[in-house]
Amino acid sequence: MKNREIANYGYPVLVLVLGMLLLSAALPRLKASLNHLPVDLAINELNSGKDLDFQKADTLRKTALQSIALSDQPRYWADLSRLLFFQAQKTASLSLKRQSLLKQTQYSIEQSLTASPANSLLWLQLAQLHVSLNSVSDKTINALTLSILTGPYELGHLLPRLQLCLALLSKFDTKDYFLLQSQILIAWQKAPTLFIKEVALKNNNMTKIRFLLQNKSADVLAAMETEIEKPH
Repeated sequence: MKNREIANYGYPVLVLVLGMLLLSAALPRLKASLNHLPVDLAINELNSGKDLDFQKADTLRKTALQSIALSDQPRYWADLSRLLFFQAQKTASLSLKRQSLLKQTQYSIEQSLTASPANSLLWLQLAQLHVSLNSVSDKTINALTLSILTGPYELGHLLPRLQLCLALLSKFDTKDYFLLQSQILIAWQKAPTLFIKEVALKNNNMTKIRFLLQNKSADVLAAMETEIEKPH
């Protein structure tokens, strides 16, 4: 009888204690999520092409850092990098402040990628930052390679990534040319008109495209040449 009474009272208490432990563990994440709401709204506005007050961006940076302190999430680091890069773009080029903002952006991106490496866009942004900081290296090519591998079909950044890859073609190892060839074919298949306008007709890129495709996809190359000869 006594054992039954212990069971009747003990199990509910145990469930209550476990519930309280789970709640206490989830509380920082919930606080961080609520704290981060203004940052989420601002990032959505930036992504939709709207502008943001520089000082407001500064306030939101501090909010993002508070969110990270509450719950170290890769998304919060990514949002912080977006705000930092926005401020860098609004700052005079070649200034020390701009350089500092770009380096902080790079650090934030790296923190996000450390926790969540399967982010194609962030790998591209990391490579772009290397170019902005005049620090192109093997790490830049590695970032571009990882961007391709984690998101080869992402049309939203497929074309700008391909532009950058072609600009840095001489930095790629020849064994990795197949990645660039595949990206050209994907871009041509998914958005041929945009590909011609935004990639092929810029910065002497068609010469590089011919070099990459001439012995691999001659038929596709011929179709591109035909399209380019049309008036645009």
